Formats: sequence, structure tokens, C-alpha cells
Amino acid sequence: MTELLINGAGIGGWTASLALLRQGASVELWEQASEFSEVGAGIQLGSNSVRLLHQIGLSKELEQLAWRPSAVQAFDARSGELIQQLPLQHFTDRYGAPYLCIHRADLHQIIRQAAQQHEKLTAHLNTRLISLNDQNGAVHAQAVQTNQNSPRETISTALIGADGLWSQTRELSWNDGSPVPTGHWAYRALIPMKLLPAGLRPSEVHIWMAPEMHVVHYPVRSGEWLNLVVLVESSDPIHLQGWDLSRSPEQTLADVKKACKGTCSRLQDLLRLVEVWKAWSLCQRSALGSAADMAKGRVALLGDAAHPMLPYL
Repeated sequence: MTELLINGAGIGGWTASLALLRQGASVELWEQASEFSEVGAGIQLGSNSVRLLHQIGLSKELEQLAWRPSAVQAFDARSGELIQQLPLQHFTDRYGAPYLCIHRADLHQIIRQAAQQHEKLTAHLNTRLISLNDQNGAVHAQAVQTNQNSPRETISTALIGADGLWSQTRELSWNDGSPVPTGHWAYRALIPMKLLPAGLRPSEVHIWMAPEMHVVHYPVRSGEWLNLVVLVESSDPIHLQGWDLSRSPEQTLADVKKACKGTCSRLQDLLRLVEVWKAWSLCQRSALGSAADMAKGRVALLGDAAHPMLPYL
């Protein structure tokens, strides 16, 4: 019998695996994708998150790949006026860890590599959960595997569903509906800092706000790249999964131009430097009501499978 089965090898699944492995548990990890990877945008890590990552042994790796912004600054996107700022330099003294910006792929990589050093981990790609049954003090789970004639079967003392917004674990155990589209798109881009004029190379997190839109950008990858996200509203009937959806140049240009019409020249200058946009259709679902609702018997949900949040909360 497997001690703990984790379904989903994203940031949440690998973090749970590493934390459990460090406690001496044996872990089996399932991932339906064909490789262990993470896509998407940058991510801002509050001191509470960073402190926990330090506790599971990732201080050095975070220091090498993350960026410590000096402040979060909020601007009026139309006038360019600074509305308010939150200094971040004293967060380590106050909260026990710094505030960091990092690319999701980098964070995923350092957690995964640390977990894979443990002998009590077994991980399987191309493995999609199709059924689970919590009975007789154990969870009986089945998964289909690419190029395999028969399903993979595992019996574990507990199963953790860390399989994100479109959680198959939640669908099988909670059966409370699917995510629904918001009608919003997030357009994401990475720009090499060396290509930016000096006046457009921030050391802070910048948030630009205007009606029906906002833009966020900050350094990632040790400050060598600028992560940029434009949140726009669209009339398209969107109900798609994935971080990198096909979107024509015409659709992209129309959405970004519409959202950013009338914004200040500094923001317009930055947006014109983007050569390639990645599109993310934003969907949402209700969070479970409380921590107690995140588990049913020996099956539990973690992260976006339990309490998904839109990037603008």
C-alpha cells in the first residue's frame, strides 16, 4: 500500500510532496501531462509563503532565482500618477521572510528537484485519475496511462488532489460543478530587461489601474526579465483551459488597445515593446466553505482544487 498518493504535479503537488517526504513519508505522485513542467506567468510570494518554503529547505534556491522588490507601487493608468506605495524592505524583520517575485517555472523547478532527491518518492507522468473509492480505511484509485492497455491501480492511506482549477479529484469526490468563464483574458509577456530603456526598468512591483482593466509588471529571474500581465474584459464566450491559448494577433491587438485606450504615455511605451503575448482565459469556481470542507474521509484537496482565486482576487 502506498502511504500517500498526490494527484497533480504542479507547484502545490510538488510542495506537498516535498513537505511530506521531509517528514519521512512515502509519496506516489501522479501527473496527467507528458512532462513535469510549469508554464504561466510570474508570481508574487508573500512573506508567509516564503517563510514556509524556507522551512522545507529552499532558501538558497529562492535567493538565486527570485527578485526582491523594494515596494509595491499603484498608479493611475490614465494620468500616470502614483496613488500609493507599500515599502517591502522591512518585511524580513517584521514577518520572518522577504517578499519575492519569481517565475512560476523557476519555482516549480526548484521544488521538484528538491523532492526528486528523496528515495521515498515515485512519480508517474501521462497518468490521469479516472476513479477513486474511499473504503475500508484506504483510498482505491485508478488512472489511465498513455500507451498502457490497463489502468494503473494504487491503494493508499490517503489521497491529496492538487490538480488545480479543473480538478479531476474534486469532480470525482465532490461533484459540485465545473469552472465557469469570467469573460476576462490575461495577456502575459516576458521582456528582457536589457531591451528596456532605463526609465522602464523598475525594481518595484507596478500596478496600473483604470476602469475595466489593470496592468501588473515586476522583475523575475534574478531581475533579468520583466514579467508583464494585462487583464482585459472581452465579449468572447470563453470557456477554455490552459495558460497559452491560441489567440490571433488581431484579437490580441484589439483587446489590449481597447483596454489601454487613454492610458498614460509611460504605460503605452512599455506595452509597445512586447513582441509576443501569451493568452490565458480566466475561469472561476466557488471555493469550498472552510478548511473542514477540504477533506472527505481520506481524500483531501489542496490549492486551486479547493479554493481557486482569480489573479486579481
